[in-house]
Amino acid sequence: MTKNIGTDQTYLLNEQYKDSSNLDARAQLHAKYSVAEQEWQPWVFDHFTLPDDAHLLELGCGPCYLWRENMDRIPADWSITLSDFSAGMLAQAQENLGEAKSRFLFQQSDAQSIPVEDHSLDAVIANHMLYHVPDLSKALAEIRRVLKPNGRLLAATNGKNHLRQLTELSVKFVQAYAQDKVGNRGRPVDELTFRLDNGVQLLSPYFSNIVMHRYNSTLNVTAVEPLVAYLNSGLRYNLNESVNEDLRKFLTAKLESGNGAIHIDKDTGLFEASGPRL
Repeated sequence: MTKNIGTDQTYLLNEQYKDSSNLDARAQLHAKYSVAEQEWQPWVFDHFTLPDDAHLLELGCGPCYLWRENMDRIPADWSITLSDFSAGMLAQAQENLGEAKSRFLFQQSDAQSIPVEDHSLDAVIANHMLYHVPDLSKALAEIRRVLKPNGRLLAATNGKNHLRQLTELSVKFVQAYAQDKVGNRGRPVDELTFRLDNGVQLLSPYFSNIVMHRYNSTLNVTAVEPLVAYLNSGLRYNLNESVNEDLRKFLTAKLESGNGAIHIDKDTGLFEASGPRL
């Protein structure tokens, strides 16, 4: 059986998330071409209805997009620990925060074994990361353990139609290229393990109150190079320049046939889960 690279910890730690470069390439596409009433990180922060002296833990903080974009909204008495299983990501988070890093604690840790006391946190934040955890049930049990009885999990993820058109373009290119150049059709895309469409089912053994909020946004992409960077960022092995040039030609043709833009649906949102399952 082929391993799902989305939960392959060796690959994620040593290649995909050894630093923030791949994540930055994907974030930049969304930042530049998203069409939404409100940007993603402020929208997420709007759901943080917490005590003025709340104790929070973010799992998989990455390069700290969430806090950098909401710095002026953080209550002075919040105690915030930023954690990631990648030392490179934590180092990038601290660098990106600059002088503001003194407002945070930093911890390299695994969501499947959280080094926090029982029932000590008001909130755990998991922003697009639970689908990378190999044993999700173990991580959710740990999250439930460290939360206070009235504490909340805020977990962002994507739905099955997220970036559907981009996935279709990628598959069509890979199939066409592999058929012409290699003689095979490549590997199918791995499905996320924790999604908008199965999140309630996965969370319900651990929480009694679960609400899903959908984020309304799309992408209208008008340039080829950000798409090339995005597609390369998610591959296990980078394409060589010859293949990238073929990809540019393929995407240029798609842009021209779409009157200068490629429309891409987004399907993303946030779960709020609270109350222990009795």
